[in-house]
Amino acid sequence: MSKEFISSSAQNVASSSVVIVLDDDEQPAVIDLVGQAPAGDRKCINYSCQSGINLINPPNFCLSYYRVKNDTSKKQMICMECFHLAVQTFDILCQSLTDDDGDIMEVDIPVRDETVAIDDSDSDGEGKEPDVLIDDETMKMLEENFDDVLNNALKTVKYEQKVEKAIDTLKKKYEANNDSYTELKTMIDSIRKEVDSMLFGLYKTMKPTNEILPELIIEEKTLRVYENVSKKSDGCQTEVRIQTRSKSIAATSNADMKPDVTEHTPLEPPADLPIRTILEKPPLIIGNHYYVKKNSNLSSWIKVTLDKILGPNNGTQVFQVVRETSGSGLTQRRTVNGKEIAYSEKSNVMLDVGKRVIALFKEFGDLKSSKRDAYYPGVVGEFPTQHNKYRYLIFFDDGYAHYVHYNNVFLVYHQNDSVWEDVNTDSMAFIRKYVTEYPNRSMVKLQKNQVFRTEFRSRWYMTTVLNIDCSLAQIYFESLKRVEWIYRGSRRFNIMYKELQATDSRLQNRQRHHRSAYIQANSGKTPYVQYTRDDDVICVDDTAKTEIRSVAKKSTRPPCTIDPKPILPEAKDITLKPENRPPGKIVYYTPKRQNPSMKIYKLHQCNESCQQEMITSLSRLKGYGPLAKPLLCGFYRLHNKVKGRKPSVVYKTPCGRVVRNMPELHNYLQEIKSDLTVDLFSFDYYVRCLAEFILEPNSPVIKDLSTGFEDIPIPVVNYVDNELNNFVNYSTTRMPMEGVNLNLDTDFLVGCDCEDDCSDKSKCSCWQLTLQGTKYLNKTKTSIGYNYRRLNEPVFTGIYECNSMCKCSKTCLNRVVQNPLQHKLQVFKTVNRGWGIRCINDIPQGSFICIYAGALLTEQMANEGGKNYGDEYLAELDYIESVEGFKEDYEHEAYTSDKDSEDEEGSRNETAKQRNHDEDFTPAMEDSDDSLESLNLWTRLRRAAAQYKNDPAPAPKKVASTSKMDVDETVTISDDEDVREPSSFNPAETVESKVEYKSVREMFGSDECVYIMDAKNTGNIGRYLNHSCTPNIFVQNVFVDTHDVRFPWVSFFAINYIRAGTELTWNYNYDIGSVPGKVMYCRCGSSECKGRLL
Repeated sequence: MSKEFISSSAQNVASSSVVIVLDDDEQPAVIDLVGQAPAGDRKCINYSCQSGINLINPPNFCLSYYRVKNDTSKKQMICMECFHLAVQTFDILCQSLTDDDGDIMEVDIPVRDETVAIDDSDSDGEGKEPDVLIDDETMKMLEENFDDVLNNALKTVKYEQKVEKAIDTLKKKYEANNDSYTELKTMIDSIRKEVDSMLFGLYKTMKPTNEILPELIIEEKTLRVYENVSKKSDGCQTEVRIQTRSKSIAATSNADMKPDVTEHTPLEPPADLPIRTILEKPPLIIGNHYYVKKNSNLSSWIKVTLDKILGPNNGTQVFQVVRETSGSGLTQRRTVNGKEIAYSEKSNVMLDVGKRVIALFKEFGDLKSSKRDAYYPGVVGEFPTQHNKYRYLIFFDDGYAHYVHYNNVFLVYHQNDSVWEDVNTDSMAFIRKYVTEYPNRSMVKLQKNQVFRTEFRSRWYMTTVLNIDCSLAQIYFESLKRVEWIYRGSRRFNIMYKELQATDSRLQNRQRHHRSAYIQANSGKTPYVQYTRDDDVICVDDTAKTEIRSVAKKSTRPPCTIDPKPILPEAKDITLKPENRPPGKIVYYTPKRQNPSMKIYKLHQCNESCQQEMITSLSRLKGYGPLAKPLLCGFYRLHNKVKGRKPSVVYKTPCGRVVRNMPELHNYLQEIKSDLTVDLFSFDYYVRCLAEFILEPNSPVIKDLSTGFEDIPIPVVNYVDNELNNFVNYSTTRMPMEGVNLNLDTDFLVGCDCEDDCSDKSKCSCWQLTLQGTKYLNKTKTSIGYNYRRLNEPVFTGIYECNSMCKCSKTCLNRVVQNPLQHKLQVFKTVNRGWGIRCINDIPQGSFICIYAGALLTEQMANEGGKNYGDEYLAELDYIESVEGFKEDYEHEAYTSDKDSEDEEGSRNETAKQRNHDEDFTPAMEDSDDSLESLNLWTRLRRAAAQYKNDPAPAPKKVASTSKMDVDETVTISDDEDVREPSSFNPAETVESKVEYKSVREMFGSDECVYIMDAKNTGNIGRYLNHSCTPNIFVQNVFVDTHDVRFPWVSFFAINYIRAGTELTWNYNYDIGSVPGKVMYCRCGSSECKGRLL
């Protein structure tokens, strides 16, 4: 192309539709540059064009300048402004080539932004005209003359001289740039040295001093505790203030029974700490001082002098002791055995758990009438370690538990091998269980200010945790204004009572009527039972004579309530260990044509024709994540960020309309009659609809575990070992086995006639079935069940979905679980928990995950199969038992107000003489002096309390009555001696008096038992869900194809927002300790792990 052509083009293109091409060797030719009128959808070939008007057909040199491929299948256009820019640039280049002194490297050419056009692969070749073939004669002419023409053109412009001159120019520019680089590098190095010197000087001034500190062991037993306690001037009462977020609880307590508590700091072992070695009891020496018990088993022990050592009696050594009454000169003698006498000096050998001792109890009861420290009998629960700040944990016979310094613990001379036979009857069961199971212990994990139910005098009260001291918790009874230290493994805590009650029911092979329904997803706000462990699996011989349960089964009951954790994008995986973290990353995709600003809304009434604006149909998007499908169909998801406000999300529809929330979105989808459902959208700003977790491609992958049974492929990966997943019997439905009568007749179903996607719950008969079951839960109807196809909290009484008898469409808001799998999931191998499931895309809170499918078995078939082939995939359909147990717990939760509780408490105190049923809190008193016969313990306590209230000053102590005494006489106790109100480690027998009723399951037949879902050989992806003590999905019972309450669908929903790449887990709800001979420890890695699964 010649210079004359470019100049003439620039002058004439605006006024003429043709351009004359001048060439020295060829005849003039006419080229039509102005095509048809530009269409509205045509654009300039310059992607950075700011004009876009007066479009013409681009010549080839314009395509070359703007680096655009010549595509005959598309109508390419260029605006006049961009055309003149290209012509001007080529004029400058031509001038530089034709001038003898011209230097092409000195030409100042504007730098254009690099823009790459990505064409659709599907559109390549569509509508493309076939290439024009060159005939043989023309091709021969080109081959003969092309080289000569090209060489002549290069000689004309003196190409070689131009190249040499350009090289010289480049060398000069390189040298200049090199000099500038060297100068700048020297300057930067100098600045960097100065900055480093300043930083080192700054760091040196703040350098910490290194000290070697003793080992710090962080456990739940060593929580640092604080208490805001101020004692009144009279010294008789304590004002306790509990600081909470909402209010301050101020109450006056009757006692501050706080044990010896020291500040939680790393402690060095004391120099006088008893050593760990074999215990050898020294013999008793006549004339030395010892402690002996009084007449009552629960009273304090007194200091006496050993007078004689008598012969053995019934295999036990008998001693005669003497006591001198201070101030009277009288002496008292009595005979005691080895179980009733203790040393008066500490043991130099550390006492093991289960040793019979007496220990100092500094503050006892609520009377504070003691003038000296008193020693009470008990059993060692913990020996001194750094965990408990080198103190003994003593379980006293009267039901109290306290930490006592090792200098104040004295060994009893003789004890039975079964130490629980020596303690008080009320504490015997607890001591026996504790000693025989130690060191495996179960305790309630508590935190300060937690509120839960605690038993006192056969009743449950709402209590608050004031303080934590290792294995003890200070509990405040709000309605009673009472403070008490309780062992965290006591059954007086309702959560522990329910846990052990379920285990006892299992061991006795009873139905699950009383299984606790209060299974919550722990979030740090609710207490839970935690178990210690030594080994992974412990197997012991089963010596029971009766047939007991030997198969573990998961429970499909949902949690009563869930407390989702803070929903933040920075939420961590449930897997905490680095080796369990998936070796992958999260990538973010952007759909093609995602440019919402180009779509301008035009006022119109949305109808079915708006579907034509969608880019593609939903049926073509199988295999994509659910949240990505609307964006691929043409919806735009926009984030609105306003300073000082929480970000929000709106959707822009393909027709330009903006929807701001779920109700508006649902109305729009109904108006256009779209097959998109509301659960494909999310208005939570932290949910990333196009984020996807991908793995590094260095592991063998099974592309689809379901082999086509699911709409979305389920890949399987293993980065741990070479084990293959051999599960092949994939099934998305339940398969009843022999003996399971699953009635799927549609005549027994209730259907609705809704035509509004069942959005009006008051008119939908299926919704009414769900609401009727929850009418006693004291919840509003709008908060029950699905909320636009998402379940934010479980419905314990079950959900009834629309079924095949209903007239509503597939987009119905009450059709969720019956739909196929939507979320992209992946099966992967964990380090120590077998196979697990992780999500590939983000999952919003309340989203449906999958169901638990498998073979339906009878209980007998499940027990036989579990013993022979394993029970790891058994799940009970215990919907009936769970609802009945929940109803009992719900009715029992109704407690009176604080004022009513106080009135009733006073009434019980007035009628304490007539109570004969409360054996757990009434000590067994031995025969004593006549003056003590007429008074029981409660009467003595009331009289002493009344006397102390009227006259706080200490009353003069009465002298014990004496008479002629021989070696068989005993010491009498007056009413004003040290007596404290007894407590208990276990609740009273009458605390859970439940009314017997006939279970719904018994109405199906006397031999009807719970049915079992077995996914070992046949099942779906739900079989791979692992356990966690803080799960991120929960179980929900749903009725779809049958309304038989024995056969609900077991479905899983997200507790909170789940990030892509996170493992999905649920709570197996095993009854811990229910299978004798088998212990399974938990490896979920959660900070709230209970320690045991079974």
